[in-house]
Amino acid sequence: MDWQADESDDTSHSDAEDTQFMCPYCWQLVSPPLEEDLEGELVWDCEVCCRPWLIHISYDLGGERSIEVTRAQNG
Repeated sequence: MDWQADESDDTSHSDAEDTQFMCPYCWQLVSPPLEEDLEGELVWDCEVCCRPWLIHISYDLGGERSIEVTRAQNG
């Protein structure tokens, strides 16, 4: 099950993007600190339930960033 970011381009941040994601385990909205230039995959623990997320960040040919959040483990 993939979860897309609720991205709003109204504001820009110099260090980290303030994008909220719904945790694929506890369903709470959480804002992991994601640097604007990150790309690839990383594992991040939910601030609420502490379960691991797999965050996949990619860019299309036009430079548009896509962020997907999935469970990093089954269960």
